[in-house]
Amino acid sequence: MMGCATLATLAFPGRIEEEMYNKPNQLQSLPRVYSGTIADAYCVSQFAEPILLCLIDLPLSIAADTLVLPYTMVRQVQSGNLRPRCGERIRHAVASRRQREYTEARESCVRLLSDSTTRVAEQTACPRLLAGPDSVPPPRSEQEACGDAPFDPFAAP
Repeated sequence: MMGCATLATLAFPGRIEEEMYNKPNQLQSLPRVYSGTIADAYCVSQFAEPILLCLIDLPLSIAADTLVLPYTMVRQVQSGNLRPRCGERIRHAVASRRQREYTEARESCVRLLSDSTTRVAEQTACPRLLAGPDSVPPPRSEQEACGDAPFDPFAAP
């Protein structure tokens, strides 16, 4: 197949970005222009497992990247580099965990406020939390959506 790395970076950018996210000690950005060539060169420079495949694919990727250059130039301007992003599986797991923590915090507040002997409860963030929505507010950043930033249910808007 001509230019496998080129086709991979064109056809599966989300998968490439997820792989970069899951391997933070490796390549963290990949331009869309000549992306296959750069990926193959990186593979060769790291003496990766399929080094022979990368060496064979390198000239093919150069040719394929040149053919799709007008398209990748437009994508580079519109979207910028391929960069590490967590995938849907991670986002879903983090969203489930955030919802569970938010629900548990709300339930704790209900118990705390129902105890009439506890005056301290009224001075906490519980009334504000209970006045908010039943479901967790959306993440405020990419890091929060991926679980890389701490989530505090009481700080949620």
